Amino acid sequence: MKRWKRFLAAFMASAMVMALTACGGKESEKKEDRDGETVNITMTFPIISAVPQDLDKVEEKLSEIAKEKYNCTITLQPLGFADYVSQAPLILAGSEDIGLMIHFDPITNYSSMVSSGQINDITELLEENAKDVMDTVGEEYLSACRVDGKLYGVPTMHDLATGYGVVMRTDLLEKYKIDVSNIKTLDDLDSVFQTIKDNEPDISPMFTGGAAMNPADAIMKSTADTLGDGYGVLLNNGQDDTVTNYFESDEYREYVEKVYSWNQKGYLLPDSDSIQDTYSTLFRANKIFAAFMTTKPGQVEQDERNTGLDLTLVELTEPLSMTTLVNGIQWVVPIGASHPEKSVEILNLLYTDAEFLNLLNYGIEGEHYVLGENNQISLPEGVTSDTSTFNWSIAYQTGNEFLCYTWDSDDPQLWEQTKTYNDDAEKSSAMGFTFDNSKVANEITAVTNVCSQYRVGFENGALDPEKNMEQFLADLKTAGIDTIIAEKQTQLDEWKKAQ
Repeated sequence: MKRWKRFLAAFMASAMVMALTACGGKESEKKEDRDGETVNITMTFPIISAVPQDLDKVEEKLSEIAKEKYNCTITLQPLGFADYVSQAPLILAGSEDIGLMIHFDPITNYSSMVSSGQINDITELLEENAKDVMDTVGEEYLSACRVDGKLYGVPTMHDLATGYGVVMRTDLLEKYKIDVSNIKTLDDLDSVFQTIKDNEPDISPMFTGGAAMNPADAIMKSTADTLGDGYGVLLNNGQDDTVTNYFESDEYREYVEKVYSWNQKGYLLPDSDSIQDTYSTLFRANKIFAAFMTTKPGQVEQDERNTGLDLTLVELTEPLSMTTLVNGIQWVVPIGASHPEKSVEILNLLYTDAEFLNLLNYGIEGEHYVLGENNQISLPEGVTSDTSTFNWSIAYQTGNEFLCYTWDSDDPQLWEQTKTYNDDAEKSSAMGFTFDNSKVANEITAVTNVCSQYRVGFENGALDPEKNMEQFLADLKTAGIDTIIAEKQTQLDEWKKAQ
């Protein structure tokens, strides 16, 4: 835009005419969308499994519903987490016509997307075209997504708190008579991993998370309020009033020292800092014994379906809820969407239409699943998780998970348990606060670049904290993390005064 400013005076009149013409064109286009040509809405989201073989078949069924109700067809664009990391910036730059996109923290940052104008303000569109969605989600959760009173996304309804723990292969626990009741801290895992290393040379005892995701994020979010991006947090389960540099905390130092020692002892999967695979893939490939994971009701059963293994979870923290976990997974409308009003209409299907949701999550009844008692489903006879042509675990990010069927391996009361889990979790003292990072956008970019240089190495045990931590912290300060923290503190103090 800057290079055109010199021509602004000369062309002001024609610019006004062009703007008025464009407005008229958009009104005509909206009317045509409703009454004439069918509009295609592409939905993109991250997945931890392979793209299902029958994706096109399910896509066609989804389009039938969407066309009948909103004159739309649906294109699904699932991406593996590593691909989502690389593709998200291009989508948010408006280079593709994506109608709906999942914002998935920490792959994308909600505040940055808003301040950078990468996603649409959909406040009025929701009120006009998706009032039922707003009623379903409720103002308590919507308020966690508002920025200056405006909505730029809709949070998905699922577990809105998190803890973290370690999931391990049950068969190997039983084989070596390992008592998990004695595991309370990371230190208690050393002897377990040594047993696996000594007796199972082809299996790595532990996978910390890999290059696709920062594994310490799960720990951070279960012990501190990240206040959006993690660059300045509230420690003590979000109960502190002072914004602190998490990377200087004892919690972070103890974690990276521990995983580095594990790597030195040969407990970690080799080259973890460059591995893009998820822990589910590695379990299935018989490469690992254990992995870090976030916790929620039904998580182990979900992972067992994904891996075909019996798994045991040891929880290391109690659940914590904060704003980031409410607005951390949202449907947003990227700035490149050509029909944002139709995108918002499709949200009605994702939050209020059980048929559409179950089709998206589980495929076609009788072909990809069988419906039994208590609205629970199972795989058809003779079909396994390995041979299923439509099998993925994405219900938590598709809209209103509580309208979905549960698997027969789940507790029939899973959704009631999840709602109780949300209600009973400890709440951060800053619940509802959303950091506006527009004043420190340059510092955010610089700090993000520093973190991308160090964090994956530290958090997967590849970098020695003794040799590299001092430089990491110095680089963070040079990049401006203290400026970000000061701005967060100011905004947080003002927000608390207004409550």
